[in-house]
Amino acid sequence: MRRHRVFLAICVLALALGAGYFLHLGATAGHIAPPSSTEIAASAKQSAPPAESASIAHKQATHRVVVSSTPLPPPGTPLKDIFAELEARADAGDVAAAARLAHDLGKCQYIAHMKQTLPQIMPFVLDQDDKKLTADELSRRDKRLGFYQKQFDTVRDNAAFCAGLDRSDFETLMPALLRASQLGSTTATDCYLSSGLNDMEGLLDHPEWLVEFKQNAMPLAKTAIENGDWVTVGIMEHAYGGFFNDFISQITGTDLAQRYRYLKLQRLGASGDFIAKLDKQISGIAPSLTVDQIADGDTWAQDTYARYFNGTSSNGLSNGTNVCQISDN
Repeated sequence: MRRHRVFLAICVLALALGAGYFLHLGATAGHIAPPSSTEIAASAKQSAPPAESASIAHKQATHRVVVSSTPLPPPGTPLKDIFAELEARADAGDVAAAARLAHDLGKCQYIAHMKQTLPQIMPFVLDQDDKKLTADELSRRDKRLGFYQKQFDTVRDNAAFCAGLDRSDFETLMPALLRASQLGSTTATDCYLSSGLNDMEGLLDHPEWLVEFKQNAMPLAKTAIENGDWVTVGIMEHAYGGFFNDFISQITGTDLAQRYRYLKLQRLGASGDFIAKLDKQISGIAPSLTVDQIADGDTWAQDTYARYFNGTSSNGLSNGTNVCQISDN
């Protein structure tokens, strides 16, 4: 019984962490926001991210990007009803359709996970004896219950939207994210770079996804940064800091000199309280670096900011960023 309760407690913690993983920078899941009109227009003007290796997945050296005059189906349309249409348009190079497909797939994968997990952990939460809990423990329990209720509401509200989908559909999420990223969707790139095991449903049957991620992650990150994407800057800073054991972190490894570069880049675009927060982190790792590493990092940050970020603010990273979301806004 004790072991069973400990396991359930771990499940509760994992679910709570999963919610944060889903919503905040540096620990995100593969569910993307629909593309903005600005992103779609920008994507139409550019080719696919340049490959840094001749063996980029699917041998896609270039990606023909199109902006279709046909509007996307209204948000909330059941995915099963529009899956084939979105997939065909994405295959034809429609970045808006590709991003929408990845977003809706990720949303329904998350809904399916919550639908399976919540009923299993709720008995443990509700089984606690109120008389044996302190006021602080009661408060934390009430907050957890509030969070779980919101998840139940989300599952209920999206039942029709996700009806009819199964594991085989969710196994197309990673290829959909990669395709949208290669077509130029920065929101897709952010989520693709933040992918972990929880996103790769069916990974044992598709080990090529890891090969594709290893081949594409760094070129995609480079392109996103050159497009002025602060979210990718935050993702790479966390990766080089070794904070999470996600896939991008395993590619970069822990490298404080590289993390310093990305912190300094954020510092150039920061204002207000975010400056002090970044200065504290920078001062914490600077003693571990050589004079040359610091000088190189400063030069890289200044050049990168001037070329790709000049005049834009990095403050959106100050308290965590909604990299991936299930909302349609």
